[in-house]
Formats: sequence, structure tokens, C-alpha cells
Amino acid sequence: MVMLHLTRTQAVNYRLSVNNLSNRLAAGSYVEAAHVGLQDTAPRDALLGMHARVEACEPSAWQDPRLIQTYSPRAGRMLPSGVGASQPGQVLVAVKLVVRKWIS
Repeated sequence: MVMLHLTRTQAVNYRLSVNNLSNRLAAGSYVEAAHVGLQDTAPRDALLGMHARVEACEPSAWQDPRLIQTYSPRAGRMLPSGVGASQPGQVLVAVKLVVRKWIS
């Protein structure tokens, strides 16, 4: 097995890039901004995360119908709904994926 050697700067740059924090997304790209979830522990924390990731982010961005908000004992999350909140089975899958990530 080959060991990959990275500097701290390379690791930080990678994290910034994959979390859309080095180059902002186009206006209205709220689903892309929330593709791995935005933490919403305090009310509207996810909105702050969207402002950091999306150009011209609107104050009502957290109400975008393409997003869902989930809750757990540890934190709330904003996630892309995929097919919308009108299909609870799909929303449940998204919630299970988030919970599974926290448990592991």
C-alpha cells in the first residue's frame, strides 16, 4: 500500500474546495450548497452556511422547497429533499443517511 503524504495546507485547501468555500456557487444554488447537509443547531445556522457558499444568497433561502430540515438529538440539518417533502419515504431515507453518518 502506498501512503499519501499531504501538507496541512493541501488538506485544508481540499476541505474548503469540496465544501464550496473556496469558490462560491451561482445564485440560487441552494441544493448544491446543502448536498452533504448544513448544520442548523442554532436557528438559521444553515442560512449562514448558505451565505458563505452561494452568491447573492436570499434571506429566505432556508425556506427553499427543494430543502428539508431534519432534527436529531445532536443537531438539526438542512438537506436537499431530492424529490420533495411530499414523498415521506424519500425524506426518511435522507434522514437515515444522516443519522448513520453521525453514528459511525
